[in-house]
Amino acid sequence: KQTVLAGIRNLAASGSTCSVGDLPDEIIYGRTYYKYSLNVSNTEEWPVTVGIDGTAVRDGKVRKCSADAAVSVSNTHIADAVLYADRDSVQLQLPDLCRDVFTISPQHIGKKFNTSQLAFMTGTELDDFSLELFQQGTAEENDRDTDLKGLSDRIAGGMNVGGKTDKRDGLKIYSVTMNDDAWKAVNELCGLEQKKASPEETYGLTFSKPSGDIQIAMKGRTVRQIALPAVRVSDTDGYTCDISGLSAGFDGSGCKLDTDGLTVRYKDGKVCKITGSVSVRRATDSEKTECPDGSRVSLFDLDIPEIYAYEDRFESASGLIREMMR
Repeated sequence: KQTVLAGIRNLAASGSTCSVGDLPDEIIYGRTYYKYSLNVSNTEEWPVTVGIDGTAVRDGKVRKCSADAAVSVSNTHIADAVLYADRDSVQLQLPDLCRDVFTISPQHIGKKFNTSQLAFMTGTELDDFSLELFQQGTAEENDRDTDLKGLSDRIAGGMNVGGKTDKRDGLKIYSVTMNDDAWKAVNELCGLEQKKASPEETYGLTFSKPSGDIQIAMKGRTVRQIALPAVRVSDTDGYTCDISGLSAGFDGSGCKLDTDGLTVRYKDGKVCKITGSVSVRRATDSEKTECPDGSRVSLFDLDIPEIYAYEDRFESASGLIREMMR
């Protein structure tokens, strides 16, 4: 038990040997690189599997981020996408279909959309919202080390570590259960990280207590993988997310999340299932945020003839999608 608890504390400690203890601060304030491969299915609007694969770089210091994605439907490539964002704008380009770069302001998106010709043509109205993409201040100004230590002590103290259940690839596998107070501390810890990421927002995310044992794989006194049993995430707005087969791997430079079953249920009862993986680590000097080249087009300022012109240019891709959905 002491070996596992020491490994958990090392994982949570800034400057740990796994180099992921300060990863939340790196993600919020530093420069991080992401690689993802996701499949989205089981939605009523999309009765096919949509694949999204790509990379992203986020620089919290200069408050810029960029991403690229390859979008496919039923294993057929549809289009590439390039996204760029800073504090003033969000920019999207679909280079296979159009060289223009569509831009919007991240503030009051719903309100601006509702007064646009896009809303008129689609008959759609959105609730107003803004994208808070970057944290204000610095890690030092928003430090919560004292709170984190108290919560990590509660989590560690509420763990019951069973005997070694397996050995695999040089790793020792332990089964761990957590009492109610430890799991409450997990939720409080998640709340702190959410608040750190965006202090002005009110969060209501809660994680249900796992239905079974947590599996922790260790090499010596270092945690290499954590596998969770089924767990439900819910918020105060009525959304729920059931997660099964979720594991986090730590390799000394970052972490990788894998899931074979993440099911999102919306308030209206619709369901979306996501499988795949996301890895995150510190970005290297050569991995930088990049702004796409092309003429800027303000998406919400387009008039109806301009919208029809773009619709004609995208017709080949939309026709292919409709054909595959039959």
